[in-house]
Amino acid sequence: MQPWDEIGDRIFRRRYPELDQNIGAIVTDDGLVVIDSRSHPHHARILRGDLTRLSPLPVRWLINTHEHWDHTFGNQLFPEAVIVGHTNCRRGLLSAGPELVAELKQADWFPAEERHHFDEVEIVPPTLVFDGETRLWAGGREFRLSYHGRGHTDGDIVIFIDDVMFAGDLVEEGGPPNFGDSYPREWVDTLRVMADLVTGPVVPGHGDVVDRAHVVWQAYDIGAAIAGEPSSITGPHLDTLRSRL
Repeated sequence: MQPWDEIGDRIFRRRYPELDQNIGAIVTDDGLVVIDSRSHPHHARILRGDLTRLSPLPVRWLINTHEHWDHTFGNQLFPEAVIVGHTNCRRGLLSAGPELVAELKQADWFPAEERHHFDEVEIVPPTLVFDGETRLWAGGREFRLSYHGRGHTDGDIVIFIDDVMFAGDLVEEGGPPNFGDSYPREWVDTLRVMADLVTGPVVPGHGDVVDRAHVVWQAYDIGAAIAGEPSSITGPHLDTLRSRL
């Protein structure tokens, strides 16, 4: 398994093979700030073990980039942390979370040997929420959290630490964007705003670390698919996108 990759001053990401997912961890003077909690308690326990090998410090803050299960269904394993997210992230987890747990237990597209892990899930939403922009100070470090419009969901945020951006699933590298409950036209505009803010590495929700050019390209690619022009978005992904228009 890939170890923690330091992409800035005490700013780490770990790329897990399950769902090709990125988790962020930032070391501060008095504790860790973790970005997303993985997809169920078993995966979150593995994450907690990996965090102890990164630093002996406790987890002080957990930031959810958005409401989706693969980023939030490990939240219950961080009872000591303040969980932060967009207002719509909290609302979505509370309204749709229980039903989604039931669906995942029966999902034939999820490995059968993994489904029992969803029996443990407790929906734990962010307790500190915001709408537009907020700043956190943790252990002498500044974290800038901001919302730039609807896109992958209606509650996606980006997190800046120094010049590193954690973009959640607003940006994808490991595969085509997921349009399941997205807002494709607005997503293009959100990405364009985000691109103007990028000055360093961008950590997507899934896949390898990218840069500003990739964010610009993804805005163009989604826009081209919407317009019916040549795009890398094909097959089921394109069908799902069209169903959201």
